[in-house]
Amino acid sequence: MGKPITFKRLFLRIHLTMLAPFTSLDWNTPPADLPVLDHAIHLWRVAVDAIPETDQLWEILSADEQERAERFARKADEQRFIVGRGVLRSLLSNYCNLAPAKIQFTYNDYGKPLLKSPSETESLCFNLSHTEGWVVYAIAQTPIGIDLEKIHTISQLEKIIERFFSQKEQTTFHHVPDDQRNDRFFPLWTAKEAYTKAVGQGISLPLDQIDVALEPIPHFQHLPEAIAEDWNLRLFTLEDDYVGAIAFSSRITTIASWQWEQA
Repeated sequence: MGKPITFKRLFLRIHLTMLAPFTSLDWNTPPADLPVLDHAIHLWRVAVDAIPETDQLWEILSADEQERAERFARKADEQRFIVGRGVLRSLLSNYCNLAPAKIQFTYNDYGKPLLKSPSETESLCFNLSHTEGWVVYAIAQTPIGIDLEKIHTISQLEKIIERFFSQKEQTTFHHVPDDQRNDRFFPLWTAKEAYTKAVGQGISLPLDQIDVALEPIPHFQHLPEAIAEDWNLRLFTLEDDYVGAIAFSSRITTIASWQWEQA
C-alpha cells in the first residue's frame, strides 16, 4: 500500500517530525487471535480504493444503513460509506462475539454511534474517521475519539485560527514561520476533533476552548467542562501526508495498529 518516497514526501515527513512528536505505527497484518484490549487501544486502517467489490460489506449492513448509502448522490461517497460501516461491523464482531449483521447501533443526541449490545460489551468504545480514500478506526475500553486529515493548503488559514483556536494557541501560532503554519495547523486541528468525537458532542463544543500544546509531548492544556489531565492525546502520521490524532480518557499502556483486509 506504500507510495514511492519522493523528495517532497520525504521533506514533509521530516518536517512533521520536527513539528511534534508522533506515535510510530506499523499497521501490520493482524494476528489470528487478537490480544485482549485491557489497557490497550486497537487501531485499524483500510484503503477504500483497495476494496473494489463491496457486495459482501453491503450484505451485512442494516436496512437503514443501506438506505443511507443509497441517498448519496456521488458513487464515491456511497462506496466510502459502505466500506466504512461494513468494515466497522466486521471489526466489532471480533470484540463482541456477534455476527457483523447482528450488531446494532444506537446514537446519542449529537449523532455519535454507540453499541446497542448485551451487557458484556458495555465497556467497548469505538470511533472512526475517513478522509481522501482512508478510513481509520479506534477500539478501546475507554471513551476514545480519532480524527484523520490529509495535509493540504488552507486558503483562509488565519481566519480559521482566529475563530477556532484558543488565545494561547494563537499566540504560539504567531511565532511559527509562514511556510510552516499550514503543516503546524493539522496536528492541532485533528487533536481538537478527536476530543470532540471522544466525548460524543461533535461541533457543539467550542473548539477555541480546547487548548492543545505539542511540546514537550502532545497534550491538552485546557478542556471545556473537563480536567485536561484526565485526557490523553497521541498524534500519528499515515502515508506521510496524513495526520491523525487519538484522544482517550484513561491510562493506556499499548497502542496496536493493523491493516484490515477483506477475507
